Amino acid sequence: TGTVSGRQGDTPIDDGTIAGDEISFSATRDFGRGDMKFLYEGTVSGGEIELTVTIEDRDRTFEMTAKRVE
Repeated sequence: TGTVSGRQGDTPIDDGTIAGDEISFSATRDFGRGDMKFLYEGTVSGGEIELTVTIEDRDRTFEMTAKRVE
């Protein structure tokens, strides 16, 4: 559970799973021209998650790091 934050505000997380140090979830965002579903897959290590993000139905993938706010 939780949200993904961005310029469009907070978006609820869907389909979240955790298996050991592996994590995956999705988030569907509305950019005004229709919804786009983002698929997140990553590895948890300490206070960080290294993620690969894929935009569903598009040929676009990028990397990002999520860090725990203390």
